[in-house]
Amino acid sequence: MSENHAMRSRPFYILTCALAVVAAICAGASKLDAARAMRAAAESTTARTADDQQHSQYLSSYFAKESDHLGTVAFVVLFIAVVCWLLSVARRESGRQVVPLILLIVAAFTCLLQV
Repeated sequence: MSENHAMRSRPFYILTCALAVVAAICAGASKLDAARAMRAAAESTTARTADDQQHSQYLSSYFAKESDHLGTVAFVVLFIAVVCWLLSVARRESGRQVVPLILLIVAAFTCLLQV
């Protein structure tokens, strides 16, 4: 079976795997931005000048908003990946269905873990 034929015969299987990886990456980036927000908030308490404190508070707010946005994107992508996996199972696409299931579980835990 050619590689092109394999991709056409199981599009939801492949899409599930790709989306699960994207969801995990977005969730990881969200956690990184949350950590940056916390660090900036901590730095604002030890700022020497009012300008430094204001800048640190701005960075904290910015990274917190970015973290929220990336977390939302991660959950939406994860939801779409679950729908694709269910479609893959319903269509009985070839491939071991445990592979995308494991990727989905890893992505879900990455999304749900708190910083």
